[in-house]
Amino acid sequence: MSEIIIGIDLGTTNSCVAIKGGNQHCYTPPRITGYSVVLDRLKRRFTPSVLYYTGDRENPYEIGHKAKQSVDGQYPPVMFAKRHLGTDKKFPIGDDKYITPVEVSAEVLKYLKSMAEERLGKKIYKAVVTVPAYFGLAQKSLTKEAMEMAGFIVDDDRYIIIEPVAAALTYTRMVEQESHKIMVYDLGGGTFDTTILQKEGDFIEVVGFGGDHALGGYNFDLLLADYIIDKLKADGYQLELDTEKNPEDKIRYTKLMIEVENAKIELSKGVEYKLRKPAIFKDQKGDPVDLNMDLNRPLFESLIREKIDYTMELCKETLQKTSFDIGQIGQIILVGGSSYIPLVAQRLREEFGKEPEFVEPDLAVALGAAIQASQFGVTIEQKVRVKFDLMPAVTMFPEENISGVATSLNGEPLPAGYVAEINNHLGTFKENAPLSEEGGFFFKVPVQENSENIYAIRIVNAAGEIEAETELSISHAEDADIPAVSDQIVSTKLSKTIFVKRDSGMAELAEEGVHLPYEKREPFSIIKKGEIDPMEELDLNVELYEGDLFLGDVNVTGIPGTIESGEPVLVGIKITPDYKIHASAFIPSLGLEGKSVFSMNTEKVKSREELLEDLHNLENEWEGLKLLLNREDLAKAGVRIDRALKRAKEYLSGHDPDTSEGSKVVASLKQMLRDLRGKGPLVLRPSKDEFNKLCDDTRQQIKEAESKSQKARDMEMEKTLDTIIMQARQAFDLRDQENWNLGYRQVEELGMKAYQMVSPIDMGDIDPQKLLLELIMFVNGLRGKAQEQTQDPRHPTWIKKIASILEELKALGNANNDGELMKSLRNIYIQKVEPLRNEIMGGPGGIQFGLGLK
Repeated sequence: MSEIIIGIDLGTTNSCVAIKGGNQHCYTPPRITGYSVVLDRLKRRFTPSVLYYTGDRENPYEIGHKAKQSVDGQYPPVMFAKRHLGTDKKFPIGDDKYITPVEVSAEVLKYLKSMAEERLGKKIYKAVVTVPAYFGLAQKSLTKEAMEMAGFIVDDDRYIIIEPVAAALTYTRMVEQESHKIMVYDLGGGTFDTTILQKEGDFIEVVGFGGDHALGGYNFDLLLADYIIDKLKADGYQLELDTEKNPEDKIRYTKLMIEVENAKIELSKGVEYKLRKPAIFKDQKGDPVDLNMDLNRPLFESLIREKIDYTMELCKETLQKTSFDIGQIGQIILVGGSSYIPLVAQRLREEFGKEPEFVEPDLAVALGAAIQASQFGVTIEQKVRVKFDLMPAVTMFPEENISGVATSLNGEPLPAGYVAEINNHLGTFKENAPLSEEGGFFFKVPVQENSENIYAIRIVNAAGEIEAETELSISHAEDADIPAVSDQIVSTKLSKTIFVKRDSGMAELAEEGVHLPYEKREPFSIIKKGEIDPMEELDLNVELYEGDLFLGDVNVTGIPGTIESGEPVLVGIKITPDYKIHASAFIPSLGLEGKSVFSMNTEKVKSREELLEDLHNLENEWEGLKLLLNREDLAKAGVRIDRALKRAKEYLSGHDPDTSEGSKVVASLKQMLRDLRGKGPLVLRPSKDEFNKLCDDTRQQIKEAESKSQKARDMEMEKTLDTIIMQARQAFDLRDQENWNLGYRQVEELGMKAYQMVSPIDMGDIDPQKLLLELIMFVNGLRGKAQEQTQDPRHPTWIKKIASILEELKALGNANNDGELMKSLRNIYIQKVEPLRNEIMGGPGGIQFGLGLK
């Protein structure tokens, strides 16, 4: 039989399958001719993207409607898995049994493939699957992986298409304009995308996109569910839910969320809804909980208005990324089930002064995927490869064309003597023809009225051996709904900016919105840190980020220690249409190069408690950075950081915290603040004048010490001072507040040493017991500084050393001989405390050595 490539809207809450043409098991929207949605056996257009583990060896998973209703087991069904794609989140589905988001997506796709095969009566090998516009490289790669796990052949990067483009393909079939600009407002169950598209003839270009991959109808359900729980608690029910740790609480919440979703849908249709569900579950005291509430649309809108307003801001931001103003936008089209909420259209009218248009919001994305799929001809690979040109699955004409090209499996032309043969299943038509030089063949075939016509096609070599054989079918119907052949071209663009990390902050390497494939080389220069032995071999590590997410790094090894600061480095990046990143770093003067192909980097999901602690620390750090930043930097960073802090708190609040999204936002915040720390303020404290004065005073003190002390001359203190000054000025140029402070402190300490050599302190004047207490306090302070550097690989060793030193100091508390005590304190400080302090605080011996990127 002939091959069908289906279109799939793999949604967060619901999924949908569409095809070109159709049959009695399909629904064809009245405004979009030639394409239809495949219905399941109960005539439903959608399949919930929900999985339930049955424990049965033969059929371990239920998918869809049945899974969604399976809420009485020990573990709840897995819902909204798409929101967690790209993280290390795992869903508990049984005792010591977990499933990942990509595995859930694969099982949903497998179910949709099987359902479509059953309803269409044909095997399906390929599909075009949609993803949100704001999906990063990892999520797109994982979607491709899920497709392959589900049994689809994914041999073309066009098999993944972003949802707004799919919706635009659907919309452009409804209008005859050759040129227009569109804003797509796509509010789905779990994601929000807003995209500006431009159509010129058959070319559709994404001009700008934005959105929030964790904002959708699910968030509205959460707000309404939390409102209902608070009402139930006020009525006396015990519902202190911990959905993260308690499976019973998760089941309670899941049951409520199913009822809340229905309430949301009804409140989008009417202004009132009576929520009635006796004994929906038992509370934590064992009392049956009865849902008996009257809800209304104004209440619902008051709960979600802030979220809807936020989508308006995202639309404005996306429009600002383009060269268009709202007056140039011809149409705002609404996509996604949540766009049915009346407040959405109302706010769009208020903000943009245009009447938004509904374009089959539930179906537009799946239909667009089917339109994209219709651009692919059938390809088979046996002993040779045969690629058929595009042909209709259904026709009203008495004849149709079947044509294509046969080549070797590696795409080379076949030798002379090959023939293409064709016959129909009735035996009334049979032809053959030699292949052209390029391997082409063409047949005009008869089509029997009102029936399915099956044609057998063979490629035969000069010896008469069959090297490829397949069947194609064309159905005939007098009133057939025939789609026009679509040759629209959709451009693929990068959804998030790729950065390279420098010592002074992030530098853009590939800007959001560039066309894929994309290739670029950008010049940077080396920064040499600290005193380096000329005989030492060094490494240069270059880190790349997608937005705030670490992608991977490139290492250049074997760099001689004689290399100078300022030496050019070329950092290159190549991004393929299938979202692979090839990165390189090349030092031209040495001919040394490092290369890397990045695999997916999943984001770690932390617990709610860990995230709240991180958030508290980040807020404190942000308050401290505000004091150091100049007004311009504060204004630029402040809006983003304050918004991110607010979003993180929202994700971690409520009765069902979203730790996946919370983890992403907290990771983003860490990167934002890390970037600000690296960037530093325009005006460093202390000032350069203060530093220079301190250096002059210290140099004078050293000269005096060297004139009076051989020990001072042997220490080469002035040479040490010059080294510290060089490193500090480097930190000043990079606006590195932390290392600027370090340099100032080191000069102070060096000056104190020189002063003590000229005017030594009489240790007899010092109370050893008091000095012991001060030293204990000092070491405790070091412990605090060490705890701030938990990412440093030396951290565990530091903590052990500090504990050992404190034990040793406390044991000296019983000493009776002040002379012996003073001697012990001096030895402990010189041999243990000072070296450890230098490591932790970055003093002599603790300064960074090596190479960085400028």
